[in-house]
Amino acid sequence: MILRLTVKLAQKIGLAPLPDLPYDKGRNALLDWHAHLFTVQRMQYILATNTASLYSLVMPGRGITTDRQFVQTFSDSLQAFLSGQGQQPTVTGGLPSPDLNAAFAKITDRRILGSMNDFIFQSKIRMGEGQQTPFIVSYYLNETPMSYLQYRSPKEVFQELLRQAGTPAGRGQKANNVFYLDKDRTAAQDNDPVLENYDRLPSKSVHDKVRKLFRTHPRDPIAEMEKLGFTYCEDETNEEEIDERNAQPVNRRQRDLVAYFEGRKLLSEEIFAGYSEEKAAEQPNYPLIRKYYKAANKHLKSLLLYGLTNYPGRIDLLSDLAFFHEFENCLRLLIAHYTRACIDQENLETFLELAKDFYYSTSPDGYEAYQALRELFGPETAKRRIIDSLIVAEEEGAEDTSRPLDF
Repeated sequence: MILRLTVKLAQKIGLAPLPDLPYDKGRNALLDWHAHLFTVQRMQYILATNTASLYSLVMPGRGITTDRQFVQTFSDSLQAFLSGQGQQPTVTGGLPSPDLNAAFAKITDRRILGSMNDFIFQSKIRMGEGQQTPFIVSYYLNETPMSYLQYRSPKEVFQELLRQAGTPAGRGQKANNVFYLDKDRTAAQDNDPVLENYDRLPSKSVHDKVRKLFRTHPRDPIAEMEKLGFTYCEDETNEEEIDERNAQPVNRRQRDLVAYFEGRKLLSEEIFAGYSEEKAAEQPNYPLIRKYYKAANKHLKSLLLYGLTNYPGRIDLLSDLAFFHEFENCLRLLIAHYTRACIDQENLETFLELAKDFYYSTSPDGYEAYQALRELFGPETAKRRIIDSLIVAEEEGAEDTSRPLDF
């Protein structure tokens, strides 16, 4: 079983940094998953998404501080969710289980991460303003047609994987821009001691062999990988980019936002309200807005800073600015607004979640948010005690959110 984690989630359960691990479609597609950490109304949640089908599950993240806890909670929640959907336990036997060896790796496929970001966007709206439960949100996510799946739903594709679970793997269309280890190898290739026993070896053994290959054949690793039985498929199209290029405004609010992003309207409270309403809409135009993020649109940046100036402390806007930071470095601004929000926040539970979000949003850039916040608050203050507890938890290698903090 392979679990591919974002940096935020890997840090939460004490596994950062993570290795790269190629996707092998020859193995059970039901045992390869991506996972991401996000926050809704001061509560942490984890989105787990099947690599092949985008079938997804939202589950609470509180109390999950180790890899063992993550695997146990994920497998239990997935079984419970499938049972609630009428899936028989005998059919789900090939799914993730605490009894299986888990290999953890970093996320490398940006198309899957983009789909997950869309799911998180929907989840925040449904669980926040809609106050829906994680399981109900998961149901709606899996009913959503996705461009990555040629506009089929994750539920439909996942059910096909379940039906095919007992058939030989590795057949059908292969995903792009990744390596696969083919099951049908030549006799010469089978003489390789690693490949000959591939199915009995842990993923780390194959991973180490591949790493050695890249060190010894840096000029032509693809050809050498193919000698070992891997197949490389070049990515010819990016469905997410196609969606963004084709995205058009379909109502007045979206037309006003496009006019503003393209410099034909001035920034105003009405424009900002339209942006907030679009995010909260029942069917927001994700590709339309996302392409302006990826272009690091200066007007979008001004809108986010306008919102944070007038509504400091809004975690959704801070998260939006953190997402914008992925495409244009605005670390200084991100730090300034998170710091101000932490200083102004009076609710200690909200402050706790805000401080953690601050840390996760800036740690990939090497910024020590906890240490910086520690210097702002006196040693006898409740906020200082919270920060000290978070620092201790981080030094221990896991953020124990189940342990009560001394406010």
